[in-house]
Amino acid sequence: MPYNDILYDKRDSVATITINRPHAMNAATIKTYDEMIDALRDAEADDSVRVVVLTGAGRAFCAGDDVKEIFLNPEFRDAKPAQRKLVEEWREHRPVALDLLVTYPKPTIASVNGAAVGYGCDIALMCDMRVCSDQARFGEVFIRRGLIPEAGGLLVLPRLVGLARAYELILSGDIIDAAEAERIGMVNKVVRRVREKDRGASSTRAAPGEGSIASRPESESAVLLRLPTPRPTPDAHLKGSSRRRKIVRRKTHRNLQRRVADAGLNRTRRRARRSARLNRLVLSTN
Repeated sequence: MPYNDILYDKRDSVATITINRPHAMNAATIKTYDEMIDALRDAEADDSVRVVVLTGAGRAFCAGDDVKEIFLNPEFRDAKPAQRKLVEEWREHRPVALDLLVTYPKPTIASVNGAAVGYGCDIALMCDMRVCSDQARFGEVFIRRGLIPEAGGLLVLPRLVGLARAYELILSGDIIDAAEAERIGMVNKVVRRVREKDRGASSTRAAPGEGSIASRPESESAVLLRLPTPRPTPDAHLKGSSRRRKIVRRKTHRNLQRRVADAGLNRTRRRARRSARLNRLVLSTN
């Protein structure tokens, strides 16, 4: 089917689905969800696709449902009672939007480049992994509209961050930043966002050859998923600390030995001087 609300790309065994409604912070309509489901089904049936990446165009991942297009749409608002009944039956028998991600047979990665709130947060949570930029924001803001989260918030979130923390996020509707999301285990990795000029420099670093990866332009998701320089492991830090402690201990021990030796030498000298004075005193009295 032709896509209007999403961009769908397959390259190097990776299928990338990009929500392409940046004017609405990638808030999704029923049409958007239908296109995403169709792309997911296509990627599932394609044996060359090994992983699916979901991301958003512009400065947001997904701002949830587009209320104006879904709930305030005149076609739905002014529908006849018989048509409303059909809509309700459709909702009862069809899985909620992208809940199929929970049981999707291929690995899925949410490449979160900005705001992921409401059902957008649930979409990210239902993916197998979440890699985000340092500009990402997450929020289960359903309670602000008198609603509750879907499968992402109710099923997945407690398993990631624990029941108490999940209750706090769901019942408060707070929006947290990328650092906090990584700290509580909500995301797998926070990656520094690469600027356009940095991206251009990195793409020309290697001499492009025929059919080489360097000759291909990097997608937004590929840049975001590029891992940063590995941080020092806790073991390496402990080893360094242990070495430093050994050096300090060795120096301290040598200093103590030197001080003890100096003290012993001084005592010997004092005793020798005292003995010399006593000898002179004895000789003078005789």
